[in-house]
Parts: sequence; structure tokens; C-alpha cells
Amino acid sequence: MREFFKIMRYSMLAVVIFLSSNFVSGNINQASAVTKSTSNYQQYYSWVGVKIFKTGVLGWYDSNGKKVTKHNKVSQQHSTGVAWSFSNTQSYWTSTLNTTQSKAYSQAKFVLGISSSSFSIGLQSTTKGITATGKP
Repeated sequence: MREFFKIMRYSMLAVVIFLSSNFVSGNINQASAVTKSTSNYQQYYSWVGVKIFKTGVLGWYDSNGKKVTKHNKVSQQHSTGVAWSFSNTQSYWTSTLNTTQSKAYSQAKFVLGISSSSFSIGLQSTTKGITATGKP
């Protein structure tokens, strides 16, 4: 009988320590924030099948498992083939916080020739944008 009470005492002590540690840290029924990422890419080809440029977006955000809680960095992921260049890049979040999805957007002006933020010299130009959607 003594052994039974000894085991019960240690069991109760373990339960009390477990519960008190959770109450002190405030972790009961609270989801922790997790950093996630979302990305999307699109490769463009010439009419003969040669890769000419690629546009993409990559964004990081925090989620509590149910909603997006914070938007972190968004970066453009553009690249070009021979004779193409890009300029006038933009990348930003298009979604609001505390929603069930996170949307990052990026765009750039692609030029067959030389391009900078103030001028472009080329035969052809196009502006392409892309959106990446992430879930909590």
C-alpha cells in the first residue's frame, strides 16, 4: 500500500509540474508563428523554342497555422537570355494580414536590347508580372 501512495505522489507531482510550466509560459491553446515561403516562376520562349527570359517572385511570411500574421521580404527573381535585359522591377505584397492566404507580386520590363531605369534601346519590349500565393 505504501508503494501505491509513493507512486501516486510522484505522478501527481509530475502532473503539477507539467501544468504549471505550460501556464507560466502561456503556451496552452496558443499556436506559434512559423515562417513560410511562397514562390512562382514563368519561363518565356521565342517562337523557335529558345529561352529568352524568366520572371518570378519569392516571398516570406509568418503564419500561426490559420492566418497570415506578418509579411516579410518579397524579392523579384528575373533572369534573361542573350541580348535581353530587364529594368523597372517591382515586388510587393498584394494581400492583407490576418487572411487565409498570402499573395506576393513581382513585375519587370523586358527589352530585346539595352535597358535601364531611365531609358531602353531595343527592338522589342514587354512588361510581365507574376503572382505567388501561399497558404498558412
